[in-house]
Amino acid sequence: MIFVEKTMGLIQVLKQKKKTVRDVTQAVYEYLVQEKLQQKIAQLEKKFQDRGELALAKEYAQVYRIVMELFDKFVELLGEEPVGLNEYFKLLDAGLEEARVGVIPPSVVQVVAGDMQRTRLKDIRALVVLGANDSF
Repeated sequence: MIFVEKTMGLIQVLKQKKKTVRDVTQAVYEYLVQEKLQQKIAQLEKKFQDRGELALAKEYAQVYRIVMELFDKFVELLGEEPVGLNEYFKLLDAGLEEARVGVIPPSVVQVVAGDMQRTRLKDIRALVVLGANDSF
């Protein structure tokens, strides 16, 4: 019963025969606000920070913004276009597929400059030789 009450506004919009991208996006947005998704994601972010899982915390910090930017693009580009549910879900899936969560890897990156005789390093993953070319 509670689920039906919470989703009633969203369901009413989704059941309409003539709905636009703006209508569906606004209904989904209002549902996310009603369910306090932004606060729930912030709580998860804090939980990961407290556990020391900083990469996950940074990912969660970006999720809500990415979804809101995607919704803004939908409304801006396709706002008044009529849309069926299958089309909208394909659009949403494609948008989320293209969304990228950027996190700088939490590892130490080291750059060492020196000549080959003086620089003794182990476990080298990449070596860039400046001034080298393939012509002799």
